[in-house]
Amino acid sequence: GGLSVAVRTGDIAQSGAWRVGGNADFDAGAGAITLSNAGNDFGGAVHLSGGAAVVRDANALQLGTLDVAGLTATSGGALSLGSGSVAGNLVATSQGGGITQAGALSVAGTSSIDAGAGNITLTNAGNDFAGPVGLSGGAIALRDRNDLTLSHLRSAPGGDVHVVAGGALALPAQAIDAGSGSLHLAAHGGTLTSRGTLAGSDVSLHGAGGVVLAGDVLADGRLHLESGGDLVQSGGRVAAALLTGRAAGEA
Repeated sequence: GGLSVAVRTGDIAQSGAWRVGGNADFDAGAGAITLSNAGNDFGGAVHLSGGAAVVRDANALQLGTLDVAGLTATSGGALSLGSGSVAGNLVATSQGGGITQAGALSVAGTSSIDAGAGNITLTNAGNDFAGPVGLSGGAIALRDRNDLTLSHLRSAPGGDVHVVAGGALALPAQAIDAGSGSLHLAAHGGTLTSRGTLAGSDVSLHGAGGVVLAGDVLADGRLHLESGGDLVQSGGRVAAALLTGRAAGEA
């Protein structure tokens, strides 16, 4: 059935694998929560409140409400990051399962999200990733209500990539290549700034405050460029079968 564990002071840890059929609620106050046994199996949602939290599941893992200083979550299947806040860094690894969320996530530190061959779908409009975000997966979709910085993004060949920032969007120096998939990158409240190669079947780039291209932009099909400010190419080359777009200014 369900499990509820709370401590007033100190940490929550384990000496062996736990199997919980229902929901699990762990409240360590300011203490750490360390549930890292490889044999753990949580059948329901896992709610976490405390300091640095580490949770592992041999199978699919569904996180519930989060209020922790840091979070490392590892699953052997699908991984839901639940909703809530992480005051520090987030590390999420699903070993091939899809990574999703149940509600808005707020992460004050860096985020490293690795789904292996699985898809990453973190599109809640209330998300706020304050630090750089690294993404590895099949098809990737991410949304942030404020400024967003990507430290890296690696998708499977043919996996669609869709990243939207409510503010500015800063892209990594490493290439973002969707292969035969589509690539859509948008900064709805600031400048879209690229430093490395951007490639895909159809490529769409939008910057409400401007678009700055410092690397190659390669589209096997249609390339759409849209800028509410200047459209500046400071490096690289642009190649596409079809080019469309509009800009307030060009340089």
